[in-house]
Amino acid sequence: MKSNISVCLFWIIAIITYSTAEYTPNVRINNELYQLMHRLHAVHSIALPDDIASQPLNYAGLERFFYDADSLANAGKLTSHEKHLLYVYQKKYSFKRNRIRWASVSGDIHIKADLDLSADMRLKNDNAGTYLKGTIGPSLKGNVGKLSFYSGINVWTEYFADSVFTRSTYEPYNGVPYNVYGRETDSTNIRSADLPYGGVRYDAGRIKLETGIDKIKFGPSVDYPLTLNGLTPPITFARAILDMEIVHYSHIAGLLKSQKDKKKYIYAHRLEFSLFKSILQAGINEVIITGDATNQDLGVRNKVNPADSSERGWEWAYLIPFVPFKFVEHYTGDRDNAAVSLDFTLWYPDKCRWYLEFLLDDMLNPLEIFSDDWGNKWALTAGGQYFTEVFSRDLNLSIEYSHVEPWVYTHFYGGSHSYTHYGQPLGNPLGPNSQAVSISAEYALSKANTIKICYLNSAKNCSVRGGTITDVFQDRSTVDSTQFHDSTKKRFLGDGTRFTSVPSVAWMFYPAKIFSVSVRYAPEFTRDDVTQKLFISGEVMF
Repeated sequence: MKSNISVCLFWIIAIITYSTAEYTPNVRINNELYQLMHRLHAVHSIALPDDIASQPLNYAGLERFFYDADSLANAGKLTSHEKHLLYVYQKKYSFKRNRIRWASVSGDIHIKADLDLSADMRLKNDNAGTYLKGTIGPSLKGNVGKLSFYSGINVWTEYFADSVFTRSTYEPYNGVPYNVYGRETDSTNIRSADLPYGGVRYDAGRIKLETGIDKIKFGPSVDYPLTLNGLTPPITFARAILDMEIVHYSHIAGLLKSQKDKKKYIYAHRLEFSLFKSILQAGINEVIITGDATNQDLGVRNKVNPADSSERGWEWAYLIPFVPFKFVEHYTGDRDNAAVSLDFTLWYPDKCRWYLEFLLDDMLNPLEIFSDDWGNKWALTAGGQYFTEVFSRDLNLSIEYSHVEPWVYTHFYGGSHSYTHYGQPLGNPLGPNSQAVSISAEYALSKANTIKICYLNSAKNCSVRGGTITDVFQDRSTVDSTQFHDSTKKRFLGDGTRFTSVPSVAWMFYPAKIFSVSVRYAPEFTRDDVTQKLFISGEVMF
């Protein structure tokens, strides 16, 4: 009932306050555009959109960025490679450069249609590792006055030479649902799947209201974000954004997927601000995960106390802006999974970008946060980028380090409160008890050709307690003395850790504004084996 009232109020406000406004739907940007925007800001001082660290990004900020970059390009200030990539992404995102578009004479209605076709192939040193994927992605964007909308789907078919799929259970904790081919087929190497995305946004100037289903990302990290990574399947959410000039505030309430007949909720808010003439940018984030108790079988060592079983609905107190969630959690009975994080971005010295994210899932004592007690659950990601030119060609250098302690993102109540969506981590993609460092150098051979050399070293141990995001801590006080219980002492990584090193070299080619192709060779080294991998992908945009 409450949700129906909220929807009605949203539409009533939109209709009553209707007036002429610009085309401002949300857009999903990839890592390549994300890096280009940071380069143009670091090298040419082009102002970034206010919500660059809180995606999905709004088109209005992106269009202003494109406009400023265009002015420099026309003045001959951008390199040939920067200018070429700018036009490639303007073609993909800008309304004015799209082939399929329509606008009313009065200028208060805009419609834009896109079609993305992509293909991916992975080859291993044995034929059993062959992987093929084809994706089609139509989308529609537009606005009617102050009400902007966007919608799209991604439909793909995959072939795995080394995997056999049975029919999907459609249980979210098993991953994104899929279909196998054939009425009588019980197992196959081929499967197809699809995911929708979209949203409606009302722009009232300083206040924006929106609802949608999309990927959500908080923070400045590139490879290993800690709070919300933007890598999981789309999340159904409502978001309010408040622009107060010196600070920007966003508040989210949404639905996650853990078990198909159970409700799971996410509440998140972010307060971000700039200091020292935008040289330093900072963000404070809080996330709450809660929901109905699930009956997913996690094994005898991950039992959830029956007393914890309950059904949960929307918690209105989490919808009140600016109130710290941790205090609200105590107010509502201390039944939820709460996390708080801080992030910083420093643009100093010239052409450099440094960033840091620190997430605190739980702690016993602030003075002993780095002790070996399992209740002190924290994670850290730090990185830096340097943008320059060598022999009059663009060069981007990047490094990032990530550290996640055991038991981070897990919870007493199991799947209903774990930091997951469709079985995938919402935070660091490696999950708890992990460590990684990535180093890369990207060099522009010409305006349409780029080569990238990377090195990734990761460590992950799922075999110890607290090393998997589905682990449930077995407290001695809540289980029978004869039953298994966990130690209150944790050990980072520990025996059985899998260390992986992946050096790689990639070539990216943008021969036309609607087409791109990339080839990447990435051998994977573990303690016992070496696997040769070759990745080939291409995309056509209409």
